[in-house]
Amino acid sequence: MQTHSMKRHEMVRGQLEEAGVKETAVLEAMKIVPREEFLPESLQDKAYEGEALYMDNGQTLQKPIIIARMMEALALRGDEKVLEVGTGTGYRSAVLAEIVQDVYTIEKNTAQATQAAHNLEKMDYRNIHIMHKDGVEGWPEEAPFDAILVSAVGPMIPEALKEQVSINGRLVMAVGMHGSEQELTRLTRVSQTEYKEEVLGKILVEDLSKDTGWKEAV
Repeated sequence: MQTHSMKRHEMVRGQLEEAGVKETAVLEAMKIVPREEFLPESLQDKAYEGEALYMDNGQTLQKPIIIARMMEALALRGDEKVLEVGTGTGYRSAVLAEIVQDVYTIEKNTAQATQAAHNLEKMDYRNIHIMHKDGVEGWPEEAPFDAILVSAVGPMIPEALKEQVSINGRLVMAVGMHGSEQELTRLTRVSQTEYKEEVLGKILVEDLSKDTGWKEAV
């Protein structure tokens, strides 16, 4: 019988490496973080099946390949201060925390923020800071950020988040609409007033919450 650790390594080989993910730091982090610990007991056996997992409290745990592709697009070096918009279960935050120096993560849904904080506390992560607020506003008190990962899809990149990217920093987000084809987009801040946007490919990011507020806020 396979252990969760065995399944985790198999996931990295069979789902991520075979799909073309090459960034070593991302692959190693996803070998380390126990995805099952961020799921209710009833879903833990499905942790490494490669699909998005939906919980009764409204949380969604994205497909591993989606998380890996978005993190790879950030081109992280390891010394960054990163903002994550949409904490979800806390799993993605934990993976980021294995790669970078500090993670600041925002969750709009009160119950989800509380559950994520509990998940991360039991895993003893000390470099993750959680705020309960509307993610499209970012975290201006802690800006600028070397990298920003927006975990939910939106029709455009919110201006408030663009302003919180450091010079030469990067923001990655799926741009499009829920339920339709989206573009994995990387924004790089070139100067105080200049940005460069790149479309890195097509992606389909799940609706992480029915209460994201994207349409109203952008």
